[in-house]
Amino acid sequence: MYIERPLAEPILNCHSKVAILEGARAVGKTALVRNELEPKGFTYYSLTDPNTYEFAANNLMTWVNGLKLPAIIDEAQRLPDLPLAIKERVDQLSTSGPQVILTGSASINRKGLEGQDPLARRSRRFTLHPLTRREIRRNGKSVVDDLWRGSIDPSYRTGISRNDLYDLMSLGGFPQYAVEAQFASARERYLSIRDDIDGVLGDTILPGEQLDKSIAHAVLRSLLCVPGGILNVSKIANELGFDSRTINRYIAIFERRYLIHALPNLRLAARRQNAMHSKIHPVDTSFSCELLMESGRDPVGDPSAIGGLLESFVVNQLVASAQWSRHLPDAFYWRETGARPKEVDLVLVSGDELIGVEVKASDRISGSDFNGLKALSSDERFKRGFVLYAGGSVIQESENMWALPVSALWEEGAFIASEESNLGALTNPAAAPTAQRGDGQPADARLFLSYRHEDNDYLDGAIIRLADDIANEYRYQFASDLEVFVDSRSLSWGTEWQTALNSAVDATTFIMPAVTPGYISSQACRNELQRFVSRGEDLVNGHILSVIWQDYHSTAAAVQNPSVVETIERYQYEDVSYLRDKDPKDSEYKARVRDLVGMIRCNVLEDLEKTSSANGEEPAASATSNDESAGLIEQMGVLDASMRKLQTSFGAALEDLGDIQRAMNDLPAPQQPNVAALQDWYSALEHKTKGSVSSMRGNLAEARQSWVSVCRATKAYIHASTELEEMDGSPFDISGLRTKLVATRSQFEAMGNIEQQAAPLRMLTVLSPRLRFLADGIFELINTVSDMRSSLDDLIEQADQAASPR
Repeated sequence: MYIERPLAEPILNCHSKVAILEGARAVGKTALVRNELEPKGFTYYSLTDPNTYEFAANNLMTWVNGLKLPAIIDEAQRLPDLPLAIKERVDQLSTSGPQVILTGSASINRKGLEGQDPLARRSRRFTLHPLTRREIRRNGKSVVDDLWRGSIDPSYRTGISRNDLYDLMSLGGFPQYAVEAQFASARERYLSIRDDIDGVLGDTILPGEQLDKSIAHAVLRSLLCVPGGILNVSKIANELGFDSRTINRYIAIFERRYLIHALPNLRLAARRQNAMHSKIHPVDTSFSCELLMESGRDPVGDPSAIGGLLESFVVNQLVASAQWSRHLPDAFYWRETGARPKEVDLVLVSGDELIGVEVKASDRISGSDFNGLKALSSDERFKRGFVLYAGGSVIQESENMWALPVSALWEEGAFIASEESNLGALTNPAAAPTAQRGDGQPADARLFLSYRHEDNDYLDGAIIRLADDIANEYRYQFASDLEVFVDSRSLSWGTEWQTALNSAVDATTFIMPAVTPGYISSQACRNELQRFVSRGEDLVNGHILSVIWQDYHSTAAAVQNPSVVETIERYQYEDVSYLRDKDPKDSEYKARVRDLVGMIRCNVLEDLEKTSSANGEEPAASATSNDESAGLIEQMGVLDASMRKLQTSFGAALEDLGDIQRAMNDLPAPQQPNVAALQDWYSALEHKTKGSVSSMRGNLAEARQSWVSVCRATKAYIHASTELEEMDGSPFDISGLRTKLVATRSQFEAMGNIEQQAAPLRMLTVLSPRLRFLADGIFELINTVSDMRSSLDDLIEQADQAASPR
């Protein structure tokens, strides 16, 4: 009997080209992909099949290139080089959404490319945990959202004994125990679980991994017989007689195999976080129950054992369901230092909010049980706190603290409704109505203006006015809408603003930070930007388009917030500081608006094409109306016009590059590179090249937009010629088209291996963040040329196939 897993929906809806689904053996990964993803059109491949594995291991790139996409590759951890091969394949795809889903019973290799994760920015990782009690009861709603904002029913009552709780914990969430198997006795179940632990410790899950089964079993027993305990490697090493390094190596193996889950201490600074300070929980309490029984302890009668088991049980319920919650929090515990430290068992952190969860195995609650939560509440992010206990009624300690029966995590009735369900369309991007054009058609995209209100007021409304002018210019050029979200006019009074703002960011196609020193110093602004980035999407140039209203590099705000500066400069950004004093009717102002619209439109066209391809639809018509319903003559006309636009804009970009190179030649690096000389040099270099870099990026945006039209017209031309050939019965000569394409490729080849220039450019970003503007402009040129070369080769191959005899 299969139970639907709520995690399937986030996997299907993620925006990355690769989704990685990891988790322990027998947790249900294969069942999920075969029951919920394969019916959606994914082709299933398993590396447990000897023939498939043998061929893939010996012919990896050939096998990967032959995959029928979208594809699922089960037990992908068996091929360490697979992620790099997948990277090469998906980098050639223009579609969005998951094209390859990798599953693994151990953490899939993140190394390659000189130690870097080859799938970075191309993938999103998910962990499938054992079934939660809500899943078993067919309730797919995340309990995390209920804890965060749900309205609590004070009249909720329940009754569950300690023995009943223990039965649930010993049953656990592995499907074969919790749902499928019918055991004659608890002892039979214990034996089955023990055999499974032995099997996992004896399996070769990861190639080349060295594991002594007896040592592994001893270390695992030491960890799991103290569920929820703070790791003490030295103590385990002394008790077992092994070196601490051996213990640490086996702990790392258990984490890679998803046998244990380590929670870091939120109280510690990031630089001090390590395994020594983590709380260790079993991935499923059935493991701890079995090992405690094996060691001769009575978990029900031992207060410390039942308390630790219940804490791990709660952690397993909440950490699992956090992945399909709206808040997607990170999980920690919290513990002060000192002789009598206060502690909170589980802390969930999302953006600038956190909730604390304390677990008590007692059926009674006293005021002291809230001491840890009260200490945690001094954190300005604190929103709510809960004590989950073995009693049967709701007790409210304060305005934002409650004691709840632990069964409220899975039983109906504890939460009346989530407040978020009453916040309107903005709180649920998936269900929010799409913005409509005047003719009833949806807007092409949504742009979220992230700005500091004080900045907009000081500039007499210039920040919002620029966003509106971009939308108006977009509508004028393309007869389509670009919906602009501005908080001061898009949210109504009475709305819970922070929740609605978070939801608006989640529903956004583009975010446009209006960057000033004040923006960088604003916690709210930083949170908006970070929330967008943390969605894990494949954020290519244009999805984040920062507009720089004031230079910030030498300010204290930039020094104090290096991460937000790095985020701004990692993606596309444009300097608009010179527009501060420009009249909106000024020709220079209008030209800048057109440049920004061109950059946005290029990405809109790419996104529309990706969406159509993912849905099996024909590509949407571009602004030049080069759809496949036009005839050969029209398509050739569109192709010629698009080629001319491409040559003009790309030629202008190369002229800008020439100006940049001359400026760099006129300003060689100082012979004696002391700090003062270097500062003067990069300041002069930034000033000398800034105008040319901005111009080049604008021309590259136009070139990419023209290239989209070239590609569409070429494909439509080939399609029309094929139809004509089928109707007429004789080959149609497309040699003229091929000649144009080959001539274009020759122009690219004349530029040489431009990618080799990337390495020295990285030196500029190391010297000073102020030179990233220059380096990013050159990188944009390199990436544009590389992308065009790749897609041009595909077009020539399609033309050759169309010209070949049938």
